[in-house]
Amino acid sequence: MINDSEAALDVYSQAVEILPNDLLLNFTYAELLESRKRANEAINVYHKLINSPDLNQADYTLSVIQYLKFLQRSEGPNTMRKEFIASLESGKCTFHLPLAVASIENYVNVNPDAASRILTYSLERYGNEPEFFDAAVSYLIKFEEYDKVSSFISGAQKYLSQEEMKKLYKEFYKHLLYIRGKESLLKEIESAILKLDQTETQQKMMLRRFFLPDDFDYI
Repeated sequence: MINDSEAALDVYSQAVEILPNDLLLNFTYAELLESRKRANEAINVYHKLINSPDLNQADYTLSVIQYLKFLQRSEGPNTMRKEFIASLESGKCTFHLPLAVASIENYVNVNPDAASRILTYSLERYGNEPEFFDAAVSYLIKFEEYDKVSSFISGAQKYLSQEEMKKLYKEFYKHLLYIRGKESLLKEIESAILKLDQTETQQKMMLRRFFLPDDFDYI
């Protein structure tokens, strides 16, 4: 057990030299430096990791996200936003980056307009990636942005097949069944599903509202 903070930092410093692309090790080291008010050294850790030529795209994206969260905490939203824009323009990151920053804007900076603009941009840029839509809808549901889900899915119709649209609507519908106070939205989604799925009926929809077995799986 290492009690001395300087000794702990030395151990981490040596460890990241041996394992330069170990994400958890680098993140922990950077956070330890940050907690010791050594932000400049933490920045160097993030920069060295992000500039590594050996990171795959997923690890690179996660590293950038962690770095942006650090900048948000240590230098504020404007510095974070500048780095975010630069990272987007590099074209190296997956769609997980803008979704993560939209979350920061919405729930840390309390700037829902910025979050909405980022989501709109993401739709235009990553619309050809089916996994993006699943992640975006999950993001909106997680943060209880229920009223935005329907318009988002509707805006995705030029990118998705009818079957993919139906899948997203049904996933959202299944979630809405457990949410009180969203009856009008539930009816809106029911209507969208009925237009897309000829096997559905209004009677089936009504039944699902009142009887949900424990193993309910609507998709």
